[in-house]
Amino acid sequence: MPDALSPAGDADSAKIIAVVSSIPLAVGIGRYDIAEAAFAPEIVIDTTSLWGGAPQPVTPAALMDGWRGFVPGFDATRHELSGVEARIDGDTAEAMGATVSARRCGGRSASIAGGSAGSPGAGK
Repeated sequence: MPDALSPAGDADSAKIIAVVSSIPLAVGIGRYDIAEAAFAPEIVIDTTSLWGGAPQPVTPAALMDGWRGFVPGFDATRHELSGVEARIDGDTAEAMGATVSARRCGGRSASIAGGSAGSPGAGK
């Protein structure tokens, strides 16, 4: 089967999925520099289902500044990303996946689940 894809898909999609999948781990261990490097120079963040408003364009640096001020405020956090898919169109890529964020603070816990989409900086 010379045209069959490997279980990881094509090489370019596999690279993008690996980069995107590294973001939750990087944030979880406080390596915001690694998470920031995974994004394109400008991204659109859609948190409307959580906070209302409209999707906002943001730089990865600004996003990480927000996360740096928010994530460490919990006693414990866990971020999971699953079902990541990548679409490539020339030099542009978009990745989508399902996100679950679990947080514990002061003996209470909460989880937030939703979809994620964005353009990773790694590209092709």
